[in-house]
Amino acid sequence: MRHRGIIKEKTVMWSKIQEMRTQGMSKSKIARELGINRETVSSYLSMDENHYHSWIERLRTRPKVLEPYRDKVAELLRKDRSLSSPAICDRLKELNDDFPYICEKTMYNFVKSVREQEGLPKEKSCRQYEMLEETAYGEYAQVDFGQHWMPMQDGKRIQIYFMVMILCRSRAKYVCFSDRPFTSEKAVEAHEKSFEYFGGQPKRIIYDQDTVFLNDENLGDYNLPADFMSYVAQMDFKVIFCRPRDPESKGKVENAVKYVKYNFLKAREYRGLEALQEEGIAWLERTGNGKVHCITGKAPIEELAEERKHLQPLIPYQKAEKRSDLPIRMVIKTNLFKYEGNEYSVPTGTYQGRDTRVTIADDGNTLTVMDKNGTVIAVHSKPHGKGIVIRDKNHLRDRNAVSERLAEEVKAAFKDKKQLELFIEETGRTHARYLADNLRIIKRNLNRYTEEIWNQAFRYCLDNNRHNANDLLRVCERYSRKMDAQEKRKACQTVQPECKAARQDLIPAASQISTYEQIIR
Repeated sequence: MRHRGIIKEKTVMWSKIQEMRTQGMSKSKIARELGINRETVSSYLSMDENHYHSWIERLRTRPKVLEPYRDKVAELLRKDRSLSSPAICDRLKELNDDFPYICEKTMYNFVKSVREQEGLPKEKSCRQYEMLEETAYGEYAQVDFGQHWMPMQDGKRIQIYFMVMILCRSRAKYVCFSDRPFTSEKAVEAHEKSFEYFGGQPKRIIYDQDTVFLNDENLGDYNLPADFMSYVAQMDFKVIFCRPRDPESKGKVENAVKYVKYNFLKAREYRGLEALQEEGIAWLERTGNGKVHCITGKAPIEELAEERKHLQPLIPYQKAEKRSDLPIRMVIKTNLFKYEGNEYSVPTGTYQGRDTRVTIADDGNTLTVMDKNGTVIAVHSKPHGKGIVIRDKNHLRDRNAVSERLAEEVKAAFKDKKQLELFIEETGRTHARYLADNLRIIKRNLNRYTEEIWNQAFRYCLDNNRHNANDLLRVCERYSRKMDAQEKRKACQTVQPECKAARQDLIPAASQISTYEQIIR
């Protein structure tokens, strides 16, 4: 039944493609209209009617490579419906040495057909949601991007990009359009226009982990692009990034993006970027912010008047200008650059290869150092003399951060942390450069010994000035063997009285005298 359905679908698809081609449509347009790959369109167009029917006939009679394994696949799915097709494929390879080589898509289609035939749909976990309480006025905003194809007057199409910012309490929105993908610099300009429209800036803004705003999450120590980092440093709002693949955490702006796509942009003709922006502002006043919101029961434009009272004041953004007349210096791999006979530091990580350059603004007493984007990354006072290395301590890598994180992870495994904390303190004092290495060894071996053994080993090492994790493990092993021996001894002592009672009832065997007489003869 499934096989007949597939053949029917392919026949309908072939007919549609042939018909659309006769209407003069291009392969790309056919692919977009039908939602299929352009290569699939090419493949169907290459077959005339006779060729197509012979191809379908081969599909009907072609034996399935995986058919001998159908029962085994069904058996695996009955045990656990959540098994994925790659997991089933691996299990079949494990059980059958002669399992044929197949592509992942073939396995996926076969498992799908078995699920449908046997009535074993894949079990999916259902995420539970709850309605959050409304946040305070001026507290939160959300930002997201969207894109949409728009028709032009000459019949061609153009892809438009836009950024939406929404205030969470009032639901007031602002949308900024662009005919090019958004960069950090363009996103900053869109923020400025949004704040100007709202009349202030919120305390916190929630973002996706988009490369426009974020280079690396870094466990909460965000690494932002230079333009956006410079902007955030001057503003008063705090950035918050969603977890990866969790769009529901900023559902308000996700809905706003759909609203812009399917209410404002749908079937609208593109007549230039400025005209589109003007039309967008008019739409916001008329519909986007003008209509009563289905959740709050109030029009966002009316609520915005109240939210403006709680927004933080606007701050003028001072963008560092790129000047071609300023001296440029090369950054070496130690994150230093030379200038007038001295060496100056830049933040760790500035060096990105042999082409890394910085621009210097020298007013006679102070050097202002800027990166290639014009963002200020360092400020140094000029010393008197030559051959001096001027370092800013803030530019150095935080070498204690890793040790502190490892120490917290190790401490979390102990109820009584006193001995552990003393050991860490002494190790840090005597072997500061190797503290992180020592903590890693302890962390890897936490499950090998009980907390009692660890604390005994900590006390022993502290009493004997042995602040080394390898020595600590040897002491743990010794205490572990000692405790095992004590347990065995206790077990033996428990059994010993029973053994004595049993021996008292034993009667020794007596030899017969005839046995010895036979030996003598």
